[in-house]
Amino acid sequence: MGLMKFLKRKYKQLQIARIRNSGMSDEQFSRLQVKYVAGQELHLNPPVLFWEKLQWLKLHKYTESYGDYADKYAARQIVADKIGPEYLNELYKVYDSVDEINLDELPNQFALKCTHASGYNVIVKDKSKLDWPKAKAKLEKWMKRNYYNWYRERVYKDIKPRIVAEKYLEQSNGELVDYKFFCFHGEPKFCSMKIYEDGQPARGFFSMDWKKEEPDETTREYIKSYPPKPPMFDEMVEIARKLAHGFIFIRIDLYQIDGKIYFGEFTFFPTAAVWMVPHITRLNKEWGDLIDLSKA
Repeated sequence: MGLMKFLKRKYKQLQIARIRNSGMSDEQFSRLQVKYVAGQELHLNPPVLFWEKLQWLKLHKYTESYGDYADKYAARQIVADKIGPEYLNELYKVYDSVDEINLDELPNQFALKCTHASGYNVIVKDKSKLDWPKAKAKLEKWMKRNYYNWYRERVYKDIKPRIVAEKYLEQSNGELVDYKFFCFHGEPKFCSMKIYEDGQPARGFFSMDWKKEEPDETTREYIKSYPPKPPMFDEMVEIARKLAHGFIFIRIDLYQIDGKIYFGEFTFFPTAAVWMVPHITRLNKEWGDLIDLSKA
């Protein structure tokens, strides 16, 4: 990262920290955050682009009453009821505080995930190499935060902070490919697939007939290859459809590990609807057209 880019990023972070504690309304905060982070004006009357409509849904539709879907522990019961418990990752323990965690009770490989946020995870591939004091301090910091304050996603606002210990997921080849299904009015329309090319992460977007979407000049870290349609893809599409039923927009994240499908999470607002997802300019308009807010 160049010096100027680094300084600009730090400036944006300072501005966000300033407005986060300013007592602004959710809409005022969102408008300023989009301005600082993306350098764009947020148009909500009416919203047109995909990310603008996600911002509208964040402010007016998917709020505190949808917290169980965002809660990484409570969502397990929703998934079990909708598609069956066989699609859930194995749960070792659930903790109300970091002090409850007993590493001796956990296997050599595991994942610790805070239930009330996105990305607050400690992934342990080898317990003997874990710097527990450092990981514990990180978890304690996360447990004190209300994740709502960072992006004003009200689905997180009332979630009780907990930590789940789950089975470490990895394919037999040592990789973990995730499949993110973008669902509009209950129907999966696009799948994002993350792989590694030349040791670097890359992501591609595919239609449900596995047609690769071509990138444009705005696209970063886009997949160069054209991987074949994954095995069990049709089953994953059907799972996403069942889980997305009734939602105007929802992203269903799934994993496929050596012939078995695992649920990942429900995602209401990819990249907090701030970073202009999906990073292919034309898709922001095309995906926006797929969202009918009159049905909200």
